Amino acid sequence: MATLNIPGDLYTQLQAKAEAEGKTVDEMALDTLRESLDRESITDMADRFSKKYASRVKYTPEQVPDVVHEWRKDQHGR
Repeated sequence: MATLNIPGDLYTQLQAKAEAEGKTVDEMALDTLRESLDRESITDMADRFSKKYASRVKYTPEQVPDVVHEWRKDQHGR
């Protein structure tokens, strides 16, 4: 197991989130890191989206990252 040095303010946020979710700081850090590494980059998602749906939607390729970002915010709130 490796050791990470986490800045104090970030550690405080991590600790608060872990407590709120009933997890240890280590569990919360691992979960967060896994999610981050597994998440498709917004640029890759935008490229994929624009190629798949470009003919069906009225968004320009430049608008797609903003649309994806808004969709993710909506999904996160569910």
